[in-house]
Amino acid sequence: MKLSVTVSALGALAFTLSACGTPGGGGGGGFPLPDVVPDQTTSDADKTPDEGDPDTGPGEDGTTPGDCVDAQTRCNGNTVEICVGGVWTTTTPCLDGSTCQGGSCVPDNCVPDCFDRECGSDGCAGSCGTCLAGESCIDGMCEAQVCVGSCAGKQCGDDGCGNSCGQCSGGTSCVAGQCQSTCAPSCAGKECGDDGCGGSCGTCSGGSNCFAGQCQSTCVPSCSGKECGSDGCGGTCGTCPGGWACSGGMCQQTCTASCAGKQCGSDGCGGSCGTCAGGASCSASGQCIGGGGGVSCDVVFGCMQECETEACADACAAEASDLALTEYSGLITCLNNWQCADLMCVADFCADTWAACFNEGSGTLTCSGIWECQSTCGESDVCLQDCIEAGTLQAQGDFLAVLLCANGACTNSTDPACVDSALSNECSGHVQTCVQQ
Repeated sequence: MKLSVTVSALGALAFTLSACGTPGGGGGGGFPLPDVVPDQTTSDADKTPDEGDPDTGPGEDGTTPGDCVDAQTRCNGNTVEICVGGVWTTTTPCLDGSTCQGGSCVPDNCVPDCFDRECGSDGCAGSCGTCLAGESCIDGMCEAQVCVGSCAGKQCGDDGCGNSCGQCSGGTSCVAGQCQSTCAPSCAGKECGDDGCGGSCGTCSGGSNCFAGQCQSTCVPSCSGKECGSDGCGGTCGTCPGGWACSGGMCQQTCTASCAGKQCGSDGCGGSCGTCAGGASCSASGQCIGGGGGVSCDVVFGCMQECETEACADACAAEASDLALTEYSGLITCLNNWQCADLMCVADFCADTWAACFNEGSGTLTCSGIWECQSTCGESDVCLQDCIEAGTLQAQGDFLAVLLCANGACTNSTDPACVDSALSNECSGHVQTCVQQ
């Protein structure tokens, strides 16, 4: 297998990221625009989403500083790292003839052994399986966990195994396993009505009704000429909707509704400017986006790069399919999280989401299979694209990482000497990942 990439492969993939700024300087609530920020002080390969500290970045197992527990180990390339004081610390690299797997060095000739085991370690940093919920792995076998409940000193509540230690009667509630009173009845100053705990302070005789705890002569409610407010007997003649207030028994608007330039969303006074059809969603600017368009992610990406306003971004999104919007959001999130401002950064961290956005299909080829396929393409961009889309999604991401890295390393991506040098130096890690598949 030749260790080179066709020049046409790099020329076809050169896509500048410098135009990915947020329209109008950011802000607003429309569909998200690219918001990438160049990092002038650290190299892309060492950055983390937040601080760019190479000692605290994600390892091959995906752990981050927030996941680090003292004595925990992980692999970083072929080197074992251990967590000390919440910080990943490099220990000794694995010797020749062994590979870092699962946080430890494992001999290359290690033979996994899961005979008569259904869970736990296979002896080579792998696993013989995991147990179901409610089971524990004991000597390589999954055994049911036995829960022993206890109601000692309890009147109510859970016994620790999902069973009940008893129920509390009315007027009491369970607090820390004991039934405690939650209500103090009160009839002070009352001759009728509720005592505040579901009981009664008395009833009124015929011809009178209970009002505010006192028995009063029968009241005749009156709502004549009213649409809101009191009926004169403790009841109501109605309530006003949002944005309206009751004044003199009539509802009067206190808010000016507006749907100018909107297709959907709130009118600002509790009403609606309409709803979106066909699975489309309403943006913060009141425009229906997605759900009905058929434009792919790569077209949406190009459209967004031309935008300087939220209205433009909404228009681009309105033409996209739901899948395209999902793929676009995934790519932009990755670029922003890693603060990518060049293709080297994209190659290191976002090649998989780039592939999902810019390729329209997938097949069965491995990354090395894509490599062999493209070596026959010459200057044909169509042939290159067909080769890439014949690979699995994982293979596409790994192959594009090579192309993006080489393109980022070479100012002139059509210079074969620069490309060969990049593949042997800056991009050698991506090359090895690809050709070993």
